[in-house]
Amino acid sequence: MEERTIRCGGEIFTIGPPEKDDWPWIVEGLVVSYAKDIPTSMMPDEGMIRERVEEEVQGLRENKYLDNEVFVIRDESGIRAAYLWIMAVPLQFTGEMRGWMFQLYVSEDFRGKGLGKALMSLGEEWTLSRDMRSIAVMVGSGNDGGMGILRSMGFEIEGYNMGKPLDRSRHI
Repeated sequence: MEERTIRCGGEIFTIGPPEKDDWPWIVEGLVVSYAKDIPTSMMPDEGMIRERVEEEVQGLRENKYLDNEVFVIRDESGIRAAYLWIMAVPLQFTGEMRGWMFQLYVSEDFRGKGLGKALMSLGEEWTLSRDMRSIAVMVGSGNDGGMGILRSMGFEIEGYNMGKPLDRSRHI
């Protein structure tokens, strides 16, 4: 991807591929996101989350068969503001490929400027450029702001994941 500039919230930002020193920050964004999405009843310690995220990131980066790309947004002074990691994945029942926004992260200092919407639009462009007809993203059930933004951009709920912690002593 060639670098390009966008204007969001009255500021100018650059979108481009990640640099080598961006990966720890990308991992940190995933750790923060995963910690929010894991139910408190199942909450492992942060070290366990980080270890799992680092393994997952390494596996995805090394998978030469997975069509995926990471886009990093920086402000005019080069500070990392947001990123999108998108990939092509098959739909479970039809096998048809679709864009999957694996991770969309906006740093706290840059929220409310429209960077999330800019990245979602970029994800749509990426998906269409590969002749895929749909795009999806997973959002935590408590992320009302994220769901509102997604709905405003035409996303619809396709299903729910539900879970229940079990008490082993009651079933043995």
